[in-house]
Amino acid sequence: MDYAEQATENDPATRAYALLLATAYGKLGMEKLAKESLVKYRKSWPWPFWIAAAVYQYPFQDGEILKHLADGFNTAGLAERPPSRYLKLNRETRLSGKEIKELLFGHTIRGQDFWWGLAWEQIRTINGKLLHSGRSIYTDRSDTSDEGESWIEDDRLCDRWSYGGDEITICVLIFRDLDRGANNYYMMTDQGPHPFRVSN
Repeated sequence: MDYAEQATENDPATRAYALLLATAYGKLGMEKLAKESLVKYRKSWPWPFWIAAAVYQYPFQDGEILKHLADGFNTAGLAERPPSRYLKLNRETRLSGKEIKELLFGHTIRGQDFWWGLAWEQIRTINGKLLHSGRSIYTDRSDTSDEGESWIEDDRLCDRWSYGGDEITICVLIFRDLDRGANNYYMMTDQGPHPFRVSN
């Protein structure tokens, strides 16, 4: 925090550290400074913004650190915005490769894009053949049906697609959603966390 304050003092026009200072001041109970820092940050980000999006900027693995960030942002004046919310995606809720394989291979999953709530579906065979339809949950993918293949690597789900003549491989993490109960999960792709359920 000291470095962020010093950088801000040296260049009062910079907003680079305003979001970090907002949560730090909020967690320390310095509500006025927290709110001022959040206002400063919002000048560079005028679009809708809420706690889940703010915590997403700091991808720590430790769930306790993420909780402190969320608490600080709440004190600074950010709120939750359904359907998105602060997510407990950390090493305690992360699935192992074995769990991912048992959950996804030979099953259909249906979910929503985290930011807009648009529907998507993936069907995986036991052997890893993959069909994705609906909203894309990966960068540089179209919102259409795509065929690919899946496998498990280093406790991650890896998908390979042919796209524009090239092969693209994307490996993702899978987390349990403890707040919403059984059969609720998140797939963390390069576009963010996407909620899903297993249908069969």
